[in-house]
Amino acid sequence: MRGWLNAAFTIALIGLCWGLIFVVGYLAVELAPRGIAVNAVSGGMIDSDTMRGFPQYEILRDTIVQRTPAMRLGTPEELADVVQFLCTERARWIFGQTLIADGGFSLV
Repeated sequence: MRGWLNAAFTIALIGLCWGLIFVVGYLAVELAPRGIAVNAVSGGMIDSDTMRGFPQYEILRDTIVQRTPAMRLGTPEELADVVQFLCTERARWIFGQTLIADGGFSLV
């Protein structure tokens, strides 16, 4: 079961990420001349009440934690910090990027 669950989750994640990357890039090119920066954050699994409601949450959580270099789930605050950074003046030169904040999950 764990192998199937891991494969299904990975396939879904890859599809969602590529779709997000495409849309962000397209909108960034269209809106950059107007001074509008379009960026996104692709977060890994976040420890939240919503995630705890998923079927077989414990198996999913354990599988992701074991595969994540950070060896833990992210927190809502950590993901919010990344989004907040993109909203600051310090991010003024970032256009069309999808920042991946997943504890290293996408690297392995």
